[in-house]
Amino acid sequence: PNLELALSELKYCIENESVNHLDDFIVQRTGWLYFNIESIAPLLNDLTKEMGAILNWDEEQTNREKELVRNRIQLAKELG
Repeated sequence: PNLELALSELKYCIENESVNHLDDFIVQRTGWLYFNIESIAPLLNDLTKEMGAILNWDEEQTNREKELVRNRIQLAKELG
């Protein structure tokens, strides 16, 4: 997905589906981890920044959320 579409999906999920964590959005709401894993990395910084701004994350929370997604990507790639 392109960035504009991804950000729109993110905002919708935060506002209407009570998404509070980045990995919930990427894994459960979009399925990108399973069906479009290569699309995540180019969007990750922008998605994290936007979600953090909406949910008032501090730098520590922002870094934890991003790291969790990176770990999930790595694990998914290892398990193939």
